[in-house]
Amino acid sequence: MVAAPIPLPACEINNNVPTLPAGFAYNAQNWQVMQTAVQEVQHVMEQTHMEVFGVSIAQRKPSELARRQQALKLGIYDYFDEPAFNRLQ
Repeated sequence: MVAAPIPLPACEINNNVPTLPAGFAYNAQNWQVMQTAVQEVQHVMEQTHMEVFGVSIAQRKPSELARRQQALKLGIYDYFDEPAFNRLQ
């Protein structure tokens, strides 16, 4: 069973404010957790990209850039109005 929190008297509420070093420690801990989460998400994105497009993100980026530049050079502005999913089919 979890005990209910005991409310602080009004005169002690300001004594419970976290100090600056405690805030830095808390943020550092969260940053470390988030870095791990970001790395996991990047790995999942790379796997998903490989399944969907058949190439890695790094391999696909230059070819997509070249297609956009070619469409812009030729004045094919419809290329930019069409959803990306449709362009790949």
